[in-house]
Amino acid sequence: MAGTPPAVATTGPLLTDTNCMPDQPDISHCHNALWLTDGSTITVRHDHDIRRHPCFTPGETVRVVSVGET
Repeated sequence: MAGTPPAVATTGPLLTDTNCMPDQPDISHCHNALWLTDGSTITVRHDHDIRRHPCFTPGETVRVVSVGET
């Protein structure tokens, strides 16, 4: 959504978790700002089934990978 995706997998603390209201089939489309280990920040959309996976909590460390990377 904003910022440059990392070239390789990295981690960083979550700064925000907004837009968490789920839609009709209980899919949440959260907007998350993250501070990456290289000092940059990115904002991503995290689509998840809120019945199975809760929203993130600001301060939680998450792993970020580029599309196609595992």
